[in-house]
Amino acid sequence: MMMEIHFKKSDCPIGALSVTIPGAEDKTYIWFFRNIYFYVRGMDTDVDIEAFARRIQLIAESGVVEELHSHLPRIEKIEIVSPVVNAHKEFLVRWILDADDAFDPERYCFDFRYNEQALTL
Repeated sequence: MMMEIHFKKSDCPIGALSVTIPGAEDKTYIWFFRNIYFYVRGMDTDVDIEAFARRIQLIAESGVVEELHSHLPRIEKIEIVSPVVNAHKEFLVRWILDADDAFDPERYCFDFRYNEQALTL
């Protein structure tokens, strides 16, 4: 919604497309890598923000896998705590991860998806 666009394409690109604000006091880098958007801004600092942004990009690149499915946690067992599950009522579900994945269950986020016939995890 700006009248004038202050961003310009980075001289040393990061990711697939990167922009910065030339001459700005606060260094800002915005870039895209695959399906991820990054925004790094340094305010009142002598830190090399471009180097910091490049380091984040290296971390992102190192995390890319060809086949995501093999990196997902394996669920060994699912327990529905309530003996009866009623439509439109809350119920508690516990999942037990495979022993290889159970070391850090907090790093996972599980989501229920549903249609009118069934729930899937």
